[in-house]
Parts: sequence; structure tokens; C-alpha cells
Amino acid sequence: PLYFHLQNLPLAPTWKPDFPPSGDAIGECLENHTLEEALVLTSRMVQEWSQGTRILNSLRSDFLDAPERIRDIGLANALHLQFHSAQNVFEFYLLRKRYRNPNTSLLEKREIIARLQAILQQEIAHSRQMKDLCQHDSRLGFHSEAEVHLYSPRRLDWRIQQLQTLLDGPLADAAHALQNGTTPPETSPSLQHTIHCNASHPSPIHTPSLEAVLTYLPEANELTLSLKVPFQPDASDEVRLFFLDNDASTFPWRITLFHSHGSCTANDNYHAATISFDTSHDAWTAIVRLPLLLWPDFHDTNACFFHLRHHRIAQGTRHVYPWPPENTPPRERLNLGDFQPDHAAFIVCDK
Repeated sequence: PLYFHLQNLPLAPTWKPDFPPSGDAIGECLENHTLEEALVLTSRMVQEWSQGTRILNSLRSDFLDAPERIRDIGLANALHLQFHSAQNVFEFYLLRKRYRNPNTSLLEKREIIARLQAILQQEIAHSRQMKDLCQHDSRLGFHSEAEVHLYSPRRLDWRIQQLQTLLDGPLADAAHALQNGTTPPETSPSLQHTIHCNASHPSPIHTPSLEAVLTYLPEANELTLSLKVPFQPDASDEVRLFFLDNDASTFPWRITLFHSHGSCTANDNYHAATISFDTSHDAWTAIVRLPLLLWPDFHDTNACFFHLRHHRIAQGTRHVYPWPPENTPPRERLNLGDFQPDHAAFIVCDK
């Protein structure tokens, strides 16, 4: 499904069918590209692939007595639908990002809503076309590693229903409000745990295992996290820090701080943060400075998401202390570890 209001729901690993359907944290699939680049590249794929499908479809009447070739043509058409859907998904979330930007005018928002509605209508049509193709070829949608169909007529019916509900509900409401000259309020569970921080009022963070302070320095356009982790005999520490842009449209910024036997190291997937360590007789400390130029739109929103998970291993047992607190621990995912975007706090950086 697609989401108009930010939910920060994670993307599901395609080879693990027991995960919930993918959410809207689109940046999780963009480790090497921006959202804009992904849209350009998928647009090119659609344009070039459609040239091939036009040729194949023109040959269909020549192979009416060869069902295997007819299925091959159907497969090519199914791939075209998948590529086009990928293009639409990237465009949808890029437009949602622009819609949520506080500098976007009412006129621009109306134009965005109209385009989002057109995308949803197109995706409903795509799902119906794909359903028809699946009914003629049971191979379509089957994932050999997961050993399940990732899409099928039944699942496509469910998707159509979800898209229609979004079209008739939140998008119709937004269009109506904008026509009346107002912007409907954003309703997002991701904004429920919101904290404010600036140089004068840093935000304290507490877990049973550490203390931290989050500070925003507007003159340096920098977010600083200061950590203090008390020692525990014969224990090693792994503090996982996750930062996410305001729209969940970039790959999560993951920084891991390691401490073992008085030695500290760090891993930064963007290689952009400045990290320093110190140790005393009773604790080790770290200061992490994040240049917010990594997120070009930060100056418009002054907000991001943050999630911390402290793993402490003692006597062969791993204990995990998350912040914000959570009811259900997340499952590990490849390249993302135990990051769960909808568990993160919303950080508003006041100037």
C-alpha cells in the first residue's frame, strides 16, 4: 500500500514472507541513491522496457498456438507493470515529501494532491492488469527463496482496496480542505513521541544503562549527542544510534559505538560524523557530532527522527536498552540491524 500521512513503517525483506507488508520508510531501499535519482532511473527503465513490450505485444497473434510464448509475453508485460509501479512509488513519496515541506504553497499543494490522485488511480489499474496476468500464469509473483507468492490475485485485490481507501479518504479530504484554502493537519503516530532541543535547552535521554544529552547548534547546523555509559565489570557495550530525515526518504544514518576492556571504536555508515571518546574510572563517554548538511532539506523542516539501542553483553548474555522505550523489540533486518523507524522519536531542532 501507499501512505499519505507519515507512518514511518519499515520495508519488509522480500525473502522473509512473515514480515508485515512494507510501509512508507522509502529511504530504507535507497542506500546508494537519492529519492530523486531513483525516480529518474526507474523512469528510464519504464521508457526503454515499454519499447520492448510494444514489439512483443505486436507479435502475440503470431504465437496463439504456442502457449509458452504467450506466457513469456505476459511475463514481459508483468515486468513492465512492476517497473512502472516502482516509478510511481518513488514519485508518490517524492511528492509527499514536497507536500510536507512548510515552504510549499497552497497552490503547489493542490497540484501535488491532483498528481497523487492520478498515481493512485494508475496503480489501481496496474493492480487489475497484474491480477489478470496472474490468472493466466501462476509463476508470476512467486519468490523462489521465500517459497511464496509475493503477489497473487487475492493480494492484488487487497492492494486495490487499500489504494481506493486512501484515494477516497485522506487524499479526498486533503483536496477538499485545500480547495477551501486550508491545509489539513497531519495525523501521524510517528509524531507522538516528540522532543525539542536547542543550544539553550538540550534534551536529556535516559535509559537504565546510560545517560545522554541531545543538543542542536544552529550556527554550526550540527546535532550533537553526548553519551555517558557507566562501566559494568566484564561487560562490553554496543550503542546503536539511528538518525532519519524528516520524511524517511533517505537511507538511515547508522552509527555504532563499541566499548570493550577500556577500548572504544565507532562505525558510521555515512562516514560523516565527528566522534570522540573518553574514559574515566567509572564510565566511558562519547560525543557524536552530526553535520546536518547530509540532509539538504533540513533547513526547511528543522526536524529528524532518532532512535537509540544500547546492547550490553555480560557473561554471555545480551541485554538491550532502547530509547524511546518500546513494548515489542524489532526484528533484525539485513543492512539495518534492529532499527525500527516507527520506534524513533521525532526531534524538533529549535533555533
